Amino acid sequence: MTTAELKALLSRPAQIESEYRLAREKANACRQLLTGRAVRYDGDTSHDRHDNTTETALCLLADYETEADRLFAELVTVRKDTQRLIDSLPDTAQREVLTRRYIFRQKWEEIAETMHYSRQHVTRIHGRALQKMCLNVTFFV
Repeated sequence: MTTAELKALLSRPAQIESEYRLAREKANACRQLLTGRAVRYDGDTSHDRHDNTTETALCLLADYETEADRLFAELVTVRKDTQRLIDSLPDTAQREVLTRRYIFRQKWEEIAETMHYSRQHVTRIHGRALQKMCLNVTFFV
């Protein structure tokens, strides 16, 4: 596995989290649209189902919430797998840099400040960690 492929694998939790947040935002927007609306309960079945905007909004809300729930479950699984992959490194500094970068989504400057290293040193630790992981990644994927 190349380092680019490994970075993509390690970045998967961030991608799923973004998708999850978007689904939640869509659900919240749909929920706000429903505020103040009343469902039409008339016995006239001649109306098309799609004429009822409240019903349509409720269906969309259910779809968005289902998608968000699915993405959340996937996020939990992918984060665990990513953490397990990171934990396979024997070096604690390398594990900490990768955890902060790919699990906590911290910026290089934040990682450097927290670990009391320069930004350049953190990126060197990151590079060495990726090289070491490339050798062992086939056992975890």
